[in-house]
Amino acid sequence: MERFEFQFSTLTVEPPTGSQIRLDNADPALARKLWVRDMTTPGEDVYPFLSRLPAGSDVYLQDFNDHSLYVLYRTSGATVTKSGYQELPVSFREAGSPLVGQKITMAVFAADEPAPTPGPLPPHAYATTDQLAALLNLQSPTAAQTEGMQRVLDAAAAEIDWELSYTTETPAPAPPPPLVIQVNLARAVELWKEAWTGFGIVPLGPDVVPVVTARDSWHRHKRTLAPLKTEWGVA
Repeated sequence: MERFEFQFSTLTVEPPTGSQIRLDNADPALARKLWVRDMTTPGEDVYPFLSRLPAGSDVYLQDFNDHSLYVLYRTSGATVTKSGYQELPVSFREAGSPLVGQKITMAVFAADEPAPTPGPLPPHAYATTDQLAALLNLQSPTAAQTEGMQRVLDAAAAEIDWELSYTTETPAPAPPPPLVIQVNLARAVELWKEAWTGFGIVPLGPDVVPVVTARDSWHRHKRTLAPLKTEWGVA
């Protein structure tokens, strides 16, 4: 594995300037060419390395400060040497959040080296705070309540991702299945109420005695998601 520092540019035309890397498409999944300057940001001349990069190498681009911003490609042919930069023909493999125009790390893995494994999805939700507010009977939620609703929605979505093996490489379909949205909301309601009453105690109403839930409060959501599950652990 070789690691270099460059500047990422969101421009999609050649040539790159300075110590830039550019793609030939604003959508990373549609990019088929990677333009890389011969000189890195610290001033290292990488022409001899890039010009001889073999087909089948994995090229991993990541924001210098945030691992959730990345894209992974595989070179699909020989490098084309141009004036002061290299053109790498690539095929898309996976991506996280979009890269922005700032310093990035480029890591190159040979064909027989393991590339980075798919990571967890960044915080997100499959339902909206407006949908959750309706279920919680919050007609005019405060800023703090809205922030809290987003937090429990994100937490519930993370549990769904774990249950269904959704990762940066294999995320949920877009739009998400109705069962995923249903569980995101139902689980978020539980997490919201547990924050006020304590774990495992769910109030059903102002005049109703609170109910103590089962020890495994995720179990019923697991059953709901079962039709969507494609991977099963060993019992």
